[in-house]
Amino acid sequence: MTLLAVRFPLPMEPAGVRLPARLGPLTLAHGAPAWAWQGSQPALPIEGFDPPDAKAVPAWGVDHVVLTTPTLDATTDALVAAGADLRRHGTTGKGNNAAFLLAGPLIEVIEVPGKDSVAISGLALETDHPLEELAARWRDAGFEVADPHPAVQAGRLIMSIRGHRLAVMTRR
Repeated sequence: MTLLAVRFPLPMEPAGVRLPARLGPLTLAHGAPAWAWQGSQPALPIEGFDPPDAKAVPAWGVDHVVLTTPTLDATTDALVAAGADLRRHGTTGKGNNAAFLLAGPLIEVIEVPGKDSVAISGLALETDHPLEELAARWRDAGFEVADPHPAVQAGRLIMSIRGHRLAVMTRR
């Protein structure tokens, strides 16, 4: 089982990426959150879709896809049952329980007590482009952008588009 594509509601044109686009092995499309799988789709209440044809975009990739869930164990079990490789459990910087699985790209599952159901709730992209330039382009397009700063992973920088659950990081 491999995650092939993710649909996400934030347009990427301010970053110079026209969707749909293939960012490494994963296709990113614009629209309501959904995903597409090679092999069996996990038994989770996330809409599936047929991935569109997309051109590869150099200098871009997907670092990880973020799912939020009311029940970490049930969501992790569904991903593992479909063939994802559980790498570790831990906590987020905000203290939420989390699991990290490989299914092609990395999937970070974050437990959010009181949440109604499982959802694709964020993306972390990686790029070779200077983050300061990307932040300026997003701001020029009217988005509120956090200044690039050191990421949790040593040696990397990260910026986020506030209110849109999109982070962009320098490559590993």
